[in-house]
Amino acid sequence: MNSIALLIDRPADRDAVRDLLPARYDVVTSGNLDESDIVLVDERAFPTYHARLQARVEAEHPLFCPIILIRHPTSAVDVSVHDPDEREPPLVVDDIVEAPVTRERLVRRIESLLARRDQSRELHETVQTLADANRRLARHEAIVQQMDDFALVVDSDWTLAYMNETALSYADTSLGAVEGEPIMDLVSGWVASDEDPTRFEEALETVYEDESSTEYPVTVELELALPVGSITTEYHCSPLENEGQKVVVIGRDITEHKDLEKTLRSFKRAVEHAGHSIVITDVDGTIQYVNPAFEEVTGYTEAEALGKTPRILKSGEHDEAFYEQLWETILDGEVWQAEIVNECKNGEQFIASQTIAPVFNEMGAIELFVAINHDITERKEREQQLEEQRDNLDILNQVLRHDIRNDLQMVTSYAELLSDSVDGEKAEYLDAVRENAAHAVDLTTTAREMAEVMLTTADETQYMRLRRMLKDAVDEIQAGYPDAEITIEPPVPSVKVQATEMLDSVFDNVLKNAIQHNDKDVPEVTVAVTERDQMVLVRIADNGPGVPDNQKEEIFGKGETGLDSSGTGIGLYLVQTLVDMYGGDVWVEDKAAAGDTGSAGPEATETDSNGAVFMIELPKPAEHDQLAQRGR
Repeated sequence: MNSIALLIDRPADRDAVRDLLPARYDVVTSGNLDESDIVLVDERAFPTYHARLQARVEAEHPLFCPIILIRHPTSAVDVSVHDPDEREPPLVVDDIVEAPVTRERLVRRIESLLARRDQSRELHETVQTLADANRRLARHEAIVQQMDDFALVVDSDWTLAYMNETALSYADTSLGAVEGEPIMDLVSGWVASDEDPTRFEEALETVYEDESSTEYPVTVELELALPVGSITTEYHCSPLENEGQKVVVIGRDITEHKDLEKTLRSFKRAVEHAGHSIVITDVDGTIQYVNPAFEEVTGYTEAEALGKTPRILKSGEHDEAFYEQLWETILDGEVWQAEIVNECKNGEQFIASQTIAPVFNEMGAIELFVAINHDITERKEREQQLEEQRDNLDILNQVLRHDIRNDLQMVTSYAELLSDSVDGEKAEYLDAVRENAAHAVDLTTTAREMAEVMLTTADETQYMRLRRMLKDAVDEIQAGYPDAEITIEPPVPSVKVQATEMLDSVFDNVLKNAIQHNDKDVPEVTVAVTERDQMVLVRIADNGPGVPDNQKEEIFGKGETGLDSSGTGIGLYLVQTLVDMYGGDVWVEDKAAAGDTGSAGPEATETDSNGAVFMIELPKPAEHDQLAQRGR
């Protein structure tokens, strides 16, 4: 049954036209054009529907979609749809019936147009079938030509029948140059020198010999040496349907894939042999992979961990806010780093330095999380032990600073009070008491300083003004040894060095050593400062007996600082320890040699012929650090 769509503006006119139509037509008055075979539209409704009518005609073209316009002879309705891209605007309507309409005339026009529509449909279907076939053929040909894979067709006589653009490009040839050539001659010229081309031949033979029973495709992998370079390729051989005994060969450059496989194998070996626990989860936190180190540290096997979440390691030592911050960080695409207390399968706890990083896919979305956990339990225990040792040293420092030192000062004070009351041999004993008490006070001072050094870390260094600290140290030692002559050779540059407040102990101990071990009636000490690139050299020279060559290194050693040894006590060991902590260096030279070579800065004078020169090298602040200091 043919369907007629009535687009009549007035209901009365619509009913009148409907009454004219025979019952064999399915009349639609809803305005739906999709299922209609023909459309009747009057001049009042045409302006409303002309855009939809035009769209329907264009959508179904070339299928004929008849439209009849009912209008009065004097109507001014424009029955065309003007398209600015077309010179001649196509007509929307195919026939015009002038009012008043008669049944006979209307039915005759309808039947004529429906007959044309049937013919159009048959023609359209025939053309469509051919067009579809041509489109499929063209599409397949375009796909084959443009695809990144190689495409070859081998004829029944083992000659090359076809080769797509990708394959021609790799081989740096043209279809005319290779078409009709024996396929094995071509392949033999393409494969690498250490490759066996007969493996490709065997794959083709498998396809040719038994097309019915072989499971296709037959795959072969070949190393090729082409003008574009050496590549690894994978070929899939299958019979070409409906083309007789022809074989289609689809090849692919898998060089990057093979390299990636190699990299992944290396990565997997590295992960599996890593000393740190590694866990990979999906975005929901479900464990997808654990390495052997995870099993060893936690006691959970891979089978026990997979499908679970890291909550199996939850120790209860952290509050919910800790885990909320963790998830917020990694879900924002950032890296999480923290120390975490986890619990093993057996209930034992361990401390881990944890890093969790998101892994993104090609679209930029988070795909996985990788967690690396370094078990630092032993390190934390050692840190705790060191902290306890620091506390003990602090207590020792307080004892040395207050109790023992105060007692020794009391001994010295009582000895001074008794000095006027004794004479003769007793006075000598009293002098020995005073000297030993003073020596003990010096020892407690040095021991106290050593304790402070042990309680100080390298990151506590700061930038100290060398001129002030050197002058204060010289003034203090000069006051304690009034018989000595201590001279600072000008000019001392206004420079900062990287040190701590204990830098004065370095200068104090070297200056004391120069005076206490001097065999002259008047000890002479000369201090000079020289700037070098990123270092400052402080030269402290004396007129004493010097230091024997075999003791120049050991005088700074801890092993030579016993009170009964031939060394100089723990003072120089303290000097070495502090200077090392500052990132500097300290050594001793003969004065004459230092003056001769000029390594000590100012040239040696006539009085410099004997004695020792202590060289103290201290680092200057880096340039950016100096700028930062000035900005404060």
